[in-house]
Amino acid sequence: MKGLVLTVLGLATLGPAAHAAGDPAAGKQKATACIACHGAKGEGRSGNPRIANLGEEKIIAALKAFQDGSRPSQTMQRFARGSHQDFADIAAYFASRN
Repeated sequence: MKGLVLTVLGLATLGPAAHAAGDPAAGKQKATACIACHGAKGEGRSGNPRIANLGEEKIIAALKAFQDGSRPSQTMQRFARGSHQDFADIAAYFASRN
């Protein structure tokens, strides 16, 4: 029993790091809507910002902020509706673009 409690406590302290790493291939498939405004490589287009090479943590943080409304954008709030894994996959894709 003591081992189980320690395991649960240990997992609880990991927080977001306990999530699986993002998969760029899965992210490419999930990023169809993103690509329409930010470009296939995240280069930015039509006045939309460049998101390529921003780093996974920055992209995930931005998506979460759009999702919870702490970073207001009517456009992005419509698209930021995924799970943490979705965000990690999309972030891994765009963070790997040049």
